[in-house]
Amino acid sequence: MIKQYRFLIYMLLTGTLFLAGCGSSAVETSGSDTSTTTVNSSDESAAAIEEITATSSVTTSDLTTLFSDRDYEVGYEESDAVVLTLGTNGSGSGVEVAQGDASAVTIDGDVVTITEEGTYVLSGTLTDGAIIVNAPEAKVQIVLNGVDITSADQAAIYVADADKVFVTLAAGSKNSLANGGSFTAIDDENVDAVIFSTSDLTMNGSGSLSVLSPGGHGIASKDELTVTGGTYEIEALNAGMKANDELAIADGSFTIHCSEGKGLKSETLVSVSDGTFTIVTDADDALHSDGAIMIAGGDFMISAGDDGMHADGVLSIGGGTIDITESYEGLEGLGIEIAGGEVSVVAKDDALNATNGADGDEFGFGFGGQEENLDADDASTDEESTDYSSYTAYVKISGGSLTVDAEGDGLDSNGTLEISGGDIIVYGPTMGGNGTLDYGSSATITGGTIIAFGPSSMEVNFTSDSTQG
Repeated sequence: MIKQYRFLIYMLLTGTLFLAGCGSSAVETSGSDTSTTTVNSSDESAAAIEEITATSSVTTSDLTTLFSDRDYEVGYEESDAVVLTLGTNGSGSGVEVAQGDASAVTIDGDVVTITEEGTYVLSGTLTDGAIIVNAPEAKVQIVLNGVDITSADQAAIYVADADKVFVTLAAGSKNSLANGGSFTAIDDENVDAVIFSTSDLTMNGSGSLSVLSPGGHGIASKDELTVTGGTYEIEALNAGMKANDELAIADGSFTIHCSEGKGLKSETLVSVSDGTFTIVTDADDALHSDGAIMIAGGDFMISAGDDGMHADGVLSIGGGTIDITESYEGLEGLGIEIAGGEVSVVAKDDALNATNGADGDEFGFGFGGQEENLDADDASTDEESTDYSSYTAYVKISGGSLTVDAEGDGLDSNGTLEISGGDIIVYGPTMGGNGTLDYGSSATITGGTIIAFGPSSMEVNFTSDSTQG
């Protein structure tokens, strides 16, 4: 056993390709050029990337364009803030304005409506109450400083109308928001989350927030959802965090469990610059975007009932540590790009699967795949998904490390497979009719290393235009 591992290490250091088939002799090949070179995608794939990222114009190396200085700002002028004390009548009811302009809010029982621009500092407990923002064209900051709010049949925080709302978790504070398990409409909006916003929403600060949503989403925005800090523990029936536009995370700590829905979900772009993530989804994808997913950093521990990370468009990883311990398919998208980071995938089917959804290989439906939970996560969606069936699917690996353990295909592209760098180890498949490598049109290697273990009957090598392998 020791000799075997020493041999594997040697193979990685020398930049060779090693394909081992069960019950067969090893086939070893090497190339004279082991340097990392850039391999351009096809014109169609490039067009797909441009279309997917047209609204944000970002790459994994430049996600900072998604954040404004105000998204990071947690301070405020205490003398100008409106301070609200919750639970003043005892037993979790009653609200009083302890400081500031009382005309900026209306109080109806245990429901507070914020009507003017400004900063509002909340503390205390409401056992059946809500905070509503109805301040057209205003920027509103809500500071949670030791808040515990439960709403039996509404959102605990509902942004009905505003230019942008910032929810700040005060330093050292512990906060809790919950819904009782159902949502009763109070206007024309389909409010279905503990924090629900019709406008751009930013979560920031260094405190903690616990969100319980047994009948819906945890935190949802019909526009952009931005997170720059804080510690979050979310337990939800459907999505943990959901945005109709970009879901952009700069930093934070996230523990998310969803019994039916997706962990992080966006209609256009899910981006992560940094942070710590523990995401468990019982029946759906851990990360999902109808457009693109871009990961520049962060530490991920993922156990998914369906895909670990799924993008209808491009899934791009430039850094971070990603450990997918359970999934149906580990990484899935029209295009899968890995340029850095440490990625480990365990999958019941394909570890990496690049597909445009054409020819019956629909996302989540191919070869007995898990059915998408459309009703759960898309109830409040206004967008229509882009049709990517005319684009060329691809996998492109130029750096980082990748280890996969798959019952299905290890690396599967319905179009092209391009490797120009990185260290790759593939274990599998264990199911018949699959291979360590599977591609539709071509597979080239011009740099990096790959070691693959799988049945000799399904052994596939790279095409003749490779400079090594």
